[in-house]
Amino acid sequence: MRLQILTGPQKRSCTKRLVKDRADEIRNLYLLLLHEDGRNFQPWLQFGISHAWIEHSQRLGGLFNPSLIPEIALVLRRSEYDLHLALRDSQSRLILRDKAIWSVGKDSN
Repeated sequence: MRLQILTGPQKRSCTKRLVKDRADEIRNLYLLLLHEDGRNFQPWLQFGISHAWIEHSQRLGGLFNPSLIPEIALVLRRSEYDLHLALRDSQSRLILRDKAIWSVGKDSN
C-alpha cells in the first residue's frame, strides 16, 4: 500500500472537490448537529466563539481561509459577497469581540 501525504494546494484541491460533490450532505450534517444534538453541539460552539475566535483570527488573518469562500458559500447557502464581508469583519478584534459577546449572551436568555 502506498501512502500519499497531501500538502498545501493539494489538500485545498481535495477539500474543494469534496465540498462541491457533497455540499448538501455537509450542510445537513451541520444542521443535524446544530438542532438535534444541540445539547452537546451548542455548548461546544459557544465555547469556541467566546474563547477561540479572536486568537484564531489574529493568528490566521481571519476566521476562515479566503480561498475556500466559494465552498463555504455553497454549504451555507450564502453569497460569496456576504462571506467576503464576514471575512473582513473577522479580521477586526473589536467586531469579533462584540459578536462573541452577543452570541454567548443571546443563547443564555
